Amino acid sequence: MLKSPTTESFIINSFNVHDSLKNLSKKEIQDFYLNNSNHAAVAMTHIEHDFNLSNIIRTANFLGFGEVFYIGGKKNWDRRGAVGTHNYIPVNYCPSYEEFFKVVAGKYIPIALENNIVKNPINIFEYMWPINPVIICGEEQNGIPLEMLEHIVTCLEIPAKGTVRSMNVATAAGIAMSLYSKSI
Repeated sequence: MLKSPTTESFIINSFNVHDSLKNLSKKEIQDFYLNNSNHAAVAMTHIEHDFNLSNIIRTANFLGFGEVFYIGGKKNWDRRGAVGTHNYIPVNYCPSYEEFFKVVAGKYIPIALENNIVKNPINIFEYMWPINPVIICGEEQNGIPLEMLEHIVTCLEIPAKGTVRSMNVATAAGIAMSLYSKSI
């Protein structure tokens, strides 16, 4: 039986959730999400623009990723682009890559999405995904720091067909998350 929403929960939860969830409390929606999410995560480093960060969080929520990690950079970010999805998917801030790798050790297999400095990355369209990846993305200019790449199991690239060398990080992360979702 659905509960009558309180004014606060209705305001928080009525925007951008499935109709069947609109009358649930924030906690009930979070529980629903966690019980129905994949055992996969996405991590971002060197993300300088809030739009990229919020877009990746929103896409991760849409595709049912278990959690999101944000490594380094500023801790506070403009949440408007996430359109409330950050209220339901766990978003974890790690101040350093060392802290990130401690948190994910034994839980996820680190997979980098990188085309700046890695030699012989694997074509993402030919990759056989593990059940529990954490897809690590860096912004176009800075990419993923070398110190992080030393801890990566696999490095993937999206092969370019056109004239541009790279694409927006939120778009690239969305492609990777979609391909993982298709594989399961």
